[in-house]
Amino acid sequence: VRVRDPGGLAQEARCFRILVKKCQYCVQPGETIASMASAFGTEWLHLYTTNPTLQSPDTIEAYTRINTGVLYTVRKGEYLGLLADRFFTTVPAIAAVNPDVAAR
Repeated sequence: VRVRDPGGLAQEARCFRILVKKCQYCVQPGETIASMASAFGTEWLHLYTTNPTLQSPDTIEAYTRINTGVLYTVRKGEYLGLLADRFFTTVPAIAAVNPDVAAR
């Protein structure tokens, strides 16, 4: 992709697409564990304990892949109401964090 600046000098920009599994997030420059926890609607301690490879909650390098939760594989016969009861939550809460499932 070529991008022009106001002075007419051409610069090259490169775009990358990175696929990250569900329940994982790629830390962006300047983010802290507290800011990410706030964005995900959770506590920093939850993020820290679901990422045993983090050496300190105070320093997380940009572009580190972190777990934001536990990935659950739905078994045959399970449905949203059952899962909500099992995990002490609600169907709307599950749908809110799984928009691809809610659309089905």
